[in-house]
Amino acid sequence: PRSANIILSGPGISSQTVTLNQEGATPVLNVSPSSENVSATTGSVTFNVSSNIDWALSENADWFTAVKSNSSTLTVTYDENISVIDRSATITLSGTSVNSQIITLNQTGAAPVLTVNPESRTVSSVSGTSSFTVSSNIIWTFSENISWLTAIKSDNTTLTISYEENISVDPRSANVTLSG
Repeated sequence: PRSANIILSGPGISSQTVTLNQEGATPVLNVSPSSENVSATTGSVTFNVSSNIDWALSENADWFTAVKSNSSTLTVTYDENISVIDRSATITLSGTSVNSQIITLNQTGAAPVLTVNPESRTVSSVSGTSSFTVSSNIIWTFSENISWLTAIKSDNTTLTISYEENISVDPRSANVTLSG
């Protein structure tokens, strides 16, 4: 609030003081939009802030950075989501004598990936072991039902296949199926 005194005076009369008190504007803090859905890739998004007070922000996740670009703009830069699981976080804008404004940032998960390198391999007729590199952002398993080979998931990035000697003159082949 603010006030002013106005003094009225004239010859032969005592001065009169008039006081004018003016209320301050109602504090305002609004944000638009209140939520944003973003893709799994790295990017940024801006939010419009309408306020007549100084405001601050707080966030609750480590996969994005929220910055007060100026008094009317909030910029959020987010990391790539390499997981297939969607994630969500909030940003809180707050100030004196106003209700806090909560922004929700929703990020979709990455598309599932499961690749094997190489996709096939030719080996000699003698018994042996061969490893394949697996690239995946999901939990994967394998299946095989061939009596002359054994597949082992050595770790999340390696499939190792041990095979017996082929004593036949006929070539043979087998499929090991990976799935997630």
